[in-house]
Amino acid sequence: MSHSIKRPLNHLGSIEQYLEHMTASFSKIPVVDLKAIRVARKLTQNELGKIIGVNQKRVAKIEKNPDSVSFGQLRLILAALGCEVTIQLKEEWKNPAPKEGFSSVYILVHLHLPLIKIGKANDIEFRLKMLGDINPSASYKFITDSESSAFRVERILHRTFHKWRLSHQQSLEMGVVDNGATEWFQLDCLGRLLDFAKNNSDLLGFEIAAVQ
Repeated sequence: MSHSIKRPLNHLGSIEQYLEHMTASFSKIPVVDLKAIRVARKLTQNELGKIIGVNQKRVAKIEKNPDSVSFGQLRLILAALGCEVTIQLKEEWKNPAPKEGFSSVYILVHLHLPLIKIGKANDIEFRLKMLGDINPSASYKFITDSESSAFRVERILHRTFHKWRLSHQQSLEMGVVDNGATEWFQLDCLGRLLDFAKNNSDLLGFEIAAVQ
């Protein structure tokens, strides 16, 4: 984590939706001298409290014990102090290589309908054969280093883009195969999803690749 004083992070983006859910991935929140950073920014505890929406006593408590807040909350406080937060991933997450046990999350574009399918598979080629009407040249896969990582990425994508998700009944009415029918989303979200993936692939630990 970098503590250098830089301009505030004015756009925390959609990643804030799931940062709290990722806190469990960290065994311990890194030690941060919030008081030293605040003093360097020439802010009082009361002034910082007004920025982040808490009182002076709460700021004092947080400075004394940074472990009392979640990683997501700590990130917001550091952003308010004008700091840039950097998360360093384990080396095996940075460069996931195909190996026994690796898995992928697929983003499959329907060949005829304005739909995409977001799911998880170890063998995407087999999945394509099962589903049939898929345009592989317009589809993507997010390669992870383990099956548990793929399930986690799949859940995050389903939650982040739930507004575009079709119900089981809606999917069947559209005429798709009744195989993972709750994994279909409106095509309109594809651009947003790919931007999200490109901006956060390093944090979530996957490589983006074309299906074909």
